[in-house]
Amino acid sequence: MTFSPYPIDPSLYEKGIKVTTYPYVREFPEIKSLNYTAAVLARKQALKQGSYEALYCNEKKEIVEGALSNFFAFKGNTLITSKESVLKGITRKVVLSLAKQHFLIELRPISVTEIPELTEAFITSSSKKILPVREIDNHSLPNKKGKNTQLLIELFEEHTFSLEPAL
Repeated sequence: MTFSPYPIDPSLYEKGIKVTTYPYVREFPEIKSLNYTAAVLARKQALKQGSYEALYCNEKKEIVEGALSNFFAFKGNTLITSKESVLKGITRKVVLSLAKQHFLIELRPISVTEIPELTEAFITSSSKKILPVREIDNHSLPNKKGKNTQLLIELFEEHTFSLEPAL
């Protein structure tokens, strides 16, 4: 038996994806669960709006995570991602570890009112790795695949390649 990651259109890594905010907070966000009902419904709504992913927003209208991913954004050279109400998975942990060597990091949710101030954004997951975001709620980001996101993609690829077993 071999593992094959969920196929992602390679062009999305170049052009970035569109994401849409969605009002929802998982009941136990820090626990990996097989209950994907809310994620399926959120993603279905996002797809209707021409988006690739839904970003969960809490009652304070703060982005905490994606329906099937973690969410990160840059304001200049500061990387921001939620500290609580997220699945703290391996990919997120690796990205934060790589990022701390190059950027300031703020662990906090991102208010939807901050979207116009964001310069770059991306989502992460084990199957998606680091996928750049070009648009959030019909607001185009100035750097669709900016230098900060590109650096993290390169560092992540180097890191994961170094972990692959030799054939």
